[in-house]
Amino acid sequence: MASSAKATEQVEVFTSTQGRRWPFALAAFLICLVGSAHAQTIPELVLEERYNEARAALAERNASALDRAFTEVLIARRQGDTPGAIARLRNILRARPDLVPARRLLANLLAETGQYEAAEFHFRRLIEDDPVAANRAGYTRALRRIAALKPFGLSASFAFVPSTNINRGTASDIFRSDFGDFIIDEDSQGATGIGFAFSAGAFRRFELEGGNRLRLDASTSAILHGAPEYNQHSFTLRATLSREDSGEGWAIAPEYSRVYLAGALNHTRYGVALARAVQLDDDTALRLGVTAEHRDYPTDTFLTGQRYEAEATLRRRLDPRTALSGSVAYKLGEPEAARFQYNGIEVGAELTRVFESGVQLGLGLSHEWRPYRGDFTGVSFPRNDNITTLDASVFNDRWTVRGAAPTVTCSLTFAQSNIAFYDYDVQECTIGFTRAF
Repeated sequence: MASSAKATEQVEVFTSTQGRRWPFALAAFLICLVGSAHAQTIPELVLEERYNEARAALAERNASALDRAFTEVLIARRQGDTPGAIARLRNILRARPDLVPARRLLANLLAETGQYEAAEFHFRRLIEDDPVAANRAGYTRALRRIAALKPFGLSASFAFVPSTNINRGTASDIFRSDFGDFIIDEDSQGATGIGFAFSAGAFRRFELEGGNRLRLDASTSAILHGAPEYNQHSFTLRATLSREDSGEGWAIAPEYSRVYLAGALNHTRYGVALARAVQLDDDTALRLGVTAEHRDYPTDTFLTGQRYEAEATLRRRLDPRTALSGSVAYKLGEPEAARFQYNGIEVGAELTRVFESGVQLGLGLSHEWRPYRGDFTGVSFPRNDNITTLDASVFNDRWTVRGAAPTVTCSLTFAQSNIAFYDYDVQECTIGFTRAF
């Protein structure tokens, strides 16, 4: 399809008074993008149900395959075959995932047919991809209407997690202390295995005055291994008050969680997170975040205390299919024991790419410097860690197994420490499926 100035015009996204009918006028907008002075007659022919004449007109103008595909979308929609129109739009986006008008119409049709999770996904993609600020404001309003139509929901996921080091144990055999060398016992060394992870959650959201939103979440998760001593499970409650408009917004989220290891309570966590998103220009966004939490360890009381983190992430869209992000974070740990208190800095970068097949690929690299304060037990110097992580993820929302979308994430972590217990490597993958209800 030929490029056109009309592709950047403002497009309103709205519902009727019933809240379920989304605008067929957007379909006419799509056809107006055809690079012909006579293209405006095509929607007229479709609206008058003169389908063969519309096809013949395209043939006379030697229209592209993409323009023909759009016409078939409109014909299917006009004939009442909304599922067929959705399927054709998905095929178009498979070939051209950067095509904002096609994604816009798909999001509207998905919302019209009650497929709210998929519609939300595409509206959020549009907020990232559409360079027109007024359009992004319309997508934000659409997300609010979806929230009003679907005020609660459930989700579930499961995954296989093969790992070379499920307990993050050391690869060293000897701990060298001021009092001599000691052999590190087998339980403190790395163990390989395959974990089975699952999670389930529910949410309830409320649309408040002034465009604000309150969301309440409850979730549970677990990862089980062949060795029960490595099993973990947790319960989390969270309340999020937020506001979002045209890709900008803020959020505040208090959270409470309990984490169990091998069936026993490991720690209780009370925390709050603050976030601010700012759109610097059409292609650049800045996200700022601050978290503060208190952890209470009933057994390892020396770990009880506060943790803080402040992070800034800058995301730049390089082209309609590619984005690059960079981040920097400051981390502060204040447990009771001085040997576990730290000041850390982490920097990272991530490249994301959407391919013509619809596959979404993410590649990330991060490094953290974490020096501790007090001398470690048995030595006359503090612990000092350097942690490097490489990760890659693959996702395609069009691939589903009984409604569950698969995701594959793999990571390589290299932790170097002057204390042998914390010197380890990990190669790990998560092969999971998520389903929203």
